[in-house]
Amino acid sequence: MKLISVVIPVYNENENVNFIYQRLCDVHSRLFPHYDLEIIFSDNFSSDDTYSRIQHLQQTDPRVRGIRLSRNFGYQANILTGYLNARGDAVVQLDADGEDPPELIADFIRLWEQGYHVVYGVRLARQEPKFMQWQRRFFYSLLNRIADLHLPPGAGDFRLLDRAVVRTITDRMPEHNPYLRGLVSYAGFRQIGVPYQRQRRHSGPSKFKYLDYLRLAWDAITSFSRIPLILVSTLGFIMAGIAAIGIIGYFILYLSGGAEAKGFTTLILVIFLLSGVQLLSLGILGQYIARIFDEVKARPRSIIADWCGFEQPPRSA
Repeated sequence: MKLISVVIPVYNENENVNFIYQRLCDVHSRLFPHYDLEIIFSDNFSSDDTYSRIQHLQQTDPRVRGIRLSRNFGYQANILTGYLNARGDAVVQLDADGEDPPELIADFIRLWEQGYHVVYGVRLARQEPKFMQWQRRFFYSLLNRIADLHLPPGAGDFRLLDRAVVRTITDRMPEHNPYLRGLVSYAGFRQIGVPYQRQRRHSGPSKFKYLDYLRLAWDAITSFSRIPLILVSTLGFIMAGIAAIGIIGYFILYLSGGAEAKGFTTLILVIFLLSGVQLLSLGILGQYIARIFDEVKARPRSIIADWCGFEQPPRSA
């Protein structure tokens, strides 16, 4: 009998751990009982009793496995740690908050049985402000234009990956700051989306803040696009060209007596403008250099402090 692994990344989700476990077990018994089930909770160093609840579930159900990281290594590293330790023929990522319906996993599995290697959920609607939805659409439209990727609008992290895709990402893409949605798209294979309505959180506020979205977006851009560097280079070339033309023209006018050498305020404004462009350019360049620096250090993307339910110590990312 084949095994389906469900990786559930958690951070301060003590109100939702038992809920998502019970719901997943119910879905498994009703919709895909012909598969074995493995449930991996990957705890990103929660400050509440999330991990204690995971340990309790593991004591009552051997299908449950728990991982606790030594500190908060970020959402993407937490997911990747779960992928590394999943044994399933297919691996499903599912958040604990209940926004993504576990019932959809049965549809994922049916398409996987038809030969698709990646089956992802496409959210038709989200329970969030309209402005936030517009920002998401704008970002994915921009990323698809500037990167060699195709990220369908509305697609998120709720997905099923074939074992071959999981192995490709975990073993052949050792990036220190991974953007998993981009890596899944980059890996290729046969992919298909399944539309669904996203629900409200079962309990508690979201732990993913607005700045976290911005950092994730910037990671995506710098991981898969050189366009910011090209834009900076183009801007520098244009500014230098305008300055050269202005200097030559002003010098000719001055020699012909048509202009006087004055304009302190204008000079200061131009200096501020050029300084701003230079600092912006250095900042963008620095972000790419920082990514290289992180790769060269080759530090682990996560460190596991505790685990339960595994026969052998789980692997850190």
